[in-house]
Amino acid sequence: MRPNQVLSADVLADELWGARPPRTARDTLYSLVSRLRGQIDGAGARAAEWALTSHPPGYLLRVDPAAVDAHRFLALTTAAHRLTATPPAGVAGRLDEALRLWRGVPLADIALGPMLESWRKRLIDDRLAAFEKYVEALLPTGVPPETLDELRMTASEHPYREGLWELLMRALRAAGRRDEALAAYREARAALSGELGIEPGPGLRRLHQEVLSGEPEHGDDGPRTGEPPAGDGTAPVREQVPRQLPRDLTAFTGRRDEVATLRGHLTMAAAEAAPVLIVTGPAGSGKSALAVHVAHQVADAYPDGQLYIDLCGATPGLSPLSPSTALGRILRALGVPGEHVPLDAGEAAGLYRTRTATARLLLILDNARDAAQVRPLLPGGARSAVMVTSRMNLAHLPDAVCVPVGPMRPQDACQMLSRAGAAPSETADVTRLAELCGFLPLALAVAVARLTGQRHLGVGELVRRMEDGRRRLSELAVGDLEVRRSLEVSYVTMTRDGHAMDREAARALLLLALLPIPDIGVDAAAALFGQTPAEAARTLQRLVDANLLNDTARDRWSMHDLVRLFAREKSAGDLASGHWPDRFGAILDHYLATARLAFRLIDPHREQFPVSEPTAPAAPLADAADARTWFRTELPGAVRLAVQALSEPDRPGHAGMALAGALRWILDREDHVEESLTMYELALQAARRLGDPQAEIYALDQLGGMLYRLGRYDEACRNYLQEQELCRRHGDLRGQTRALGNLGLLYVRMRRPAEALAVARRQLRFADEGGWDAARTHAHIMLGMSYLNLGGHDDAATHLCTAVDQARARDDHYQLAAALNYLSQVRIAMGQGERARDLARQGLGYARLIADRKQEASLLITLARAHSMTGDRQAAESALTTAGRLEDALDSPLVDYLAGARAEVAAAR
Repeated sequence: MRPNQVLSADVLADELWGARPPRTARDTLYSLVSRLRGQIDGAGARAAEWALTSHPPGYLLRVDPAAVDAHRFLALTTAAHRLTATPPAGVAGRLDEALRLWRGVPLADIALGPMLESWRKRLIDDRLAAFEKYVEALLPTGVPPETLDELRMTASEHPYREGLWELLMRALRAAGRRDEALAAYREARAALSGELGIEPGPGLRRLHQEVLSGEPEHGDDGPRTGEPPAGDGTAPVREQVPRQLPRDLTAFTGRRDEVATLRGHLTMAAAEAAPVLIVTGPAGSGKSALAVHVAHQVADAYPDGQLYIDLCGATPGLSPLSPSTALGRILRALGVPGEHVPLDAGEAAGLYRTRTATARLLLILDNARDAAQVRPLLPGGARSAVMVTSRMNLAHLPDAVCVPVGPMRPQDACQMLSRAGAAPSETADVTRLAELCGFLPLALAVAVARLTGQRHLGVGELVRRMEDGRRRLSELAVGDLEVRRSLEVSYVTMTRDGHAMDREAARALLLLALLPIPDIGVDAAAALFGQTPAEAARTLQRLVDANLLNDTARDRWSMHDLVRLFAREKSAGDLASGHWPDRFGAILDHYLATARLAFRLIDPHREQFPVSEPTAPAAPLADAADARTWFRTELPGAVRLAVQALSEPDRPGHAGMALAGALRWILDREDHVEESLTMYELALQAARRLGDPQAEIYALDQLGGMLYRLGRYDEACRNYLQEQELCRRHGDLRGQTRALGNLGLLYVRMRRPAEALAVARRQLRFADEGGWDAARTHAHIMLGMSYLNLGGHDDAATHLCTAVDQARARDDHYQLAAALNYLSQVRIAMGQGERARDLARQGLGYARLIADRKQEASLLITLARAHSMTGDRQAAESALTTAGRLEDALDSPLVDYLAGARAEVAAAR
């Protein structure tokens, strides 16, 4: 019904459930959209150009209107209406093509809400109008019998539509069937007088008299009865048509999709009610330039004029235009003398609606502040179109169609910058400059102006200056173009003129800008703002409506880089003293609580960093699947938060160390190794600065794990030895056991099997003394691997079988997958290919069950080796290919293992 338009969730809910939506309406709507998205994705090639996406405040179905039969019908009929100079046969052919698209009553098999019902009625009316024009075009050459039968049936189905009866009478008269034409008139008169109590209109009565008298059908050579002859002075004198559009940009760049969407609505308006188009986007996104550019392209479709008015809703230094002032300007542009413009706003609005009731105007309301400013300025008739540009989301205006405008496409941004005359050798600098401008048209325009106006300033030099975030906004200023000043208007509107909710949203913007994470979820935002999740969702939505935040996905919000820089500047003076440390501590506590809960759900057997339980509420995670989803989404941000907490010199560091420790085991199974290395280096420095030996022990353990994954084995070894010694000095037997386990794994990887065997035996002894089951199983795994590397295959199998049994008894899938992996490698070494294959398959199942991609990749490599041994080369190569696709899980040891397996499989060919 409305392709390429944003339909708000509220509108969709009203359509589905009316005035009484269920309490779960939002969730149910999201589920329905997800199912529809799945059906579109499953439609294959036919739906390749279809995309159902989330767009605040609702959803947008992106599709070529030509692929929708209803819109194709409207396009064909619109084209036919414009063929004024075309012979009737050409018009009839176009309309015949349109009418053949129909298959019964539209949407007949579904329950309709008010919006769909209205649309169906309008579509049926459009079909009747097209059919009437089709028959009209056939009359000069004769209406075929089958079409005449359809016309008779259609007139009977719509007995109050006099145009159909008139066409039927004319067609019958032209076919020489005078008596049937008179009978048709009697049938029409009976329906009108019997049901409505009225006589037929003058056109139908006149035609009746013509048929009675035998008067022939009039052609184009003479006037119809009752039509005044040409040149009788009755034609109205037209007033001067307003043409107020500002100059179009000669070098307008990009925005192909948005231009096509706006043009589509404005050109289709000839066949249906014209929409109110809302071009909405953040400061500096080029909304006004886009609206003016499109208006110039469609101006000929609006013969009664094009009006433009700047409402000054976000103009630095100017107050927003009042509706009464705007109405006065519009009425004077429409030819109303100034002394006749009513002073009363209501009377002025009434006169405006009267003057525009039948006119075909295009009105641009640029730079609107809010819906209250726009609503009185909407024309009275449905034939005039309106384009509104605003930083606010005005989707709740009547008949509104939202066209969101964001940053430009990177290639378009670079093309815009190319106007500054960059040399081919500066291509990389141009690309980086576009990134630093955030692909925002205003920032790009400033950069172009500076580069062309200051010839000594090269692209590379401007990039160098803007790389410093502290001066970037200062560099994006020239003349009256200034990114900072443009952003200031949106912020000041919320802080000074807005309601309490707006001021709370402005404070939230500053807090969000100080975070080092790219996006945020509602639970984390609630912790940061000190609000409930429901309150935080409303605060975030308020910032989205003001185009200061982006709603990137379901329950995720992000901020444009330039908005973030601006908000960080404002936070220095606008946040109360001590407010940021308190709120940052709260969000750290939330991430710590959720990370600990998530890892308990994923792997309850693993030891966690020993800290007192956080007081902040964790995100609501129900099971391991929820926990994995949370880690997948939040892990990069959690690492950055911990790094920031550990980097601030005036922050003690305990919270950062606690969060870093909570992420230890999940990071061992995920990517982000480089960022994690920085985090654990900072954690070690903080622990030593605080003189906290327990924290230092854990930091050494965590840092050693990251060094191991990077293949920096000697450094990892030094960390583990320091950890072991520190544990020994402080009587931490459990810590010693853990450090010995890590050393054993490292010695295995460093091909030092004798040392690995000695370390594993000590770990087993300590684990038996402490009664630590997971450590005991780990020791058996390391003993198995050590014996394997020493050639003691039977001893290796014995220890690994023990590890498998222990892990299975505890339902410890993590250790079970590892033990089965190594036992499979032992069976390969023993020449038992089929047993190795079965063990690897078992382990692979457990690895996938717990979503451990690193262990999955390792088991796929082991499985490939087993397949190779059994002679199944195709299965071996397939397993290696699948393992290679898990490249984000391939740390340095696994890269080595994969390379060795590939060589082994190749040699077996």
